[in-house]
Amino acid sequence: MGKGVSRALFVLLLSTEALAEERLGVMEFFVRGSGTYCLAAAPSVIALQDAMEGRAVVLEYPYDTFNKGRVDRFWAAYTGPSPYLPLVTVGSGFDVSQGPVDYATRYRQMLDAELARPPRAAIRAFSRRLGSGVQVFATVRNLDVATLGPDRQSTLWLIVWEDGPIGLTKTLVRGTISKALATSVPPGGTTNLTLESPSLGSVSWQNVRTLVLLEEFPPGGSRYAP
Repeated sequence: MGKGVSRALFVLLLSTEALAEERLGVMEFFVRGSGTYCLAAAPSVIALQDAMEGRAVVLEYPYDTFNKGRVDRFWAAYTGPSPYLPLVTVGSGFDVSQGPVDYATRYRQMLDAELARPPRAAIRAFSRRLGSGVQVFATVRNLDVATLGPDRQSTLWLIVWEDGPIGLTKTLVRGTISKALATSVPPGGTTNLTLESPSLGSVSWQNVRTLVLLEEFPPGGSRYAP
């Protein structure tokens, strides 16, 4: 654990054996600060951040900055007419929402469904500040009956955010980076990876937080799977 950086949250993902409450839910909220629907959704998101603390992380992304990368999970999962902001993704595309809805009800239902799914892999991670970015050391343990690795495009992601009322909610993502698993990890096996975020620019380091998650794009699938 480095000075000025909290411990990395560890995400238990994808298992047929682990208890559902061991999963950490992740909701990604892509917004434009001046967007009518984004402004309308923000109070419900803040309430959800408070209500789900310790069980889920709701992360705000400024869409015009993060219009590639993580938002691709929404596009991979979404089918329908042209969507409106906010774009919302739970579980890397397990469920998505867009535009005006009953925000409090719909978003809570999305996270409850995500938390009810059993994880299939466990991640333990530790973070430290490294220059103007963050370095994370992660150990991934495969709890599933399928092998993780290149054949399933298994990829580890580091998401770094800052706590505080900077955007529309109580979090604001500052940087992301990913690293594909280079070798296969059989059931019960482990692998270690190191990730380094890009420069985070001007941030309040005491409020910087990190999240590590593992996802894959199964052969023949149409969306990412956490």
